[in-house]
Amino acid sequence: MAMMSITDSYGLMQLVRNSKGRNRSVDEKVMDKEIDPDGIHVMNFHFIHNDVEFRTEWMVKLRDDTELTEGVHEADGLKFVSVWLDVGFDAKARFTKDVSTDDFLGGTDTDPTKGDTVASG
Repeated sequence: MAMMSITDSYGLMQLVRNSKGRNRSVDEKVMDKEIDPDGIHVMNFHFIHNDVEFRTEWMVKLRDDTELTEGVHEADGLKFVSVWLDVGFDAKARFTKDVSTDDFLGGTDTDPTKGDTVASG
């Protein structure tokens, strides 16, 4: 079973605050203004950095009316941006949740007649 780490907008903003003063951080005021308050944000990548923190990459769901343009991607009408944050071990543990990709995404089934993947359900 594949797993992924997610957080809500409150959790992401806590990680943004935790990243302040570290090598990878973002402007808290800009993020607070542009983040979708009801969004779910997915950790795309992470690794231990300098034995004191995690370096994390997040796919951050933005407001539909975001004023950001640089680095903004759109898929199925949803706007998102990739954000790198260096965060403490405790902050990552406290503000993220590991979930099964099957539970989060609804799972996938292979259709043997087509040789591709289709959503189950």
